[in-house]
Amino acid sequence: MTAGGAGLATLLAACGSGSEPGSAPAAQPAQAKPTTGGTLRVGALGKASAITRDPHGTQANESDYLIISLVYDTLTVPGATANTAPRLAGEWKADKDVKIWRFTLAPGATFHDGTPVTAEDVVWSLRRLRDTPA
Repeated sequence: MTAGGAGLATLLAACGSGSEPGSAPAAQPAQAKPTTGGTLRVGALGKASAITRDPHGTQANESDYLIISLVYDTLTVPGATANTAPRLAGEWKADKDVKIWRFTLAPGATFHDGTPVTAEDVVWSLRRLRDTPA
């Protein structure tokens, strides 16, 4: 029992900040400037089920959802403090009957190649999604 308690204490100590109580926090490493190119490797449970990655198709498991979320963006996402947080949409508001919503794209929204995202692009995706049985 004592060895287990000592092992737990060692494990918890390894999770700490490394600073003594009351001392200044350790210096944070400087942020590196982002660069283009490279390879993104993702480890996820499950096996990727499809050769093509269609955001409007059926995703069979968490691995598929993770890959889709890394490749495509959404208008909004669940927020940490608010119900909804902006992503591709910079702002949105409903009409007085809450039947029609007007979305404004976030400034600087671009595709991976730097081409600006337009309202027509978003409308095309939403119409495709509506017509997709999945």
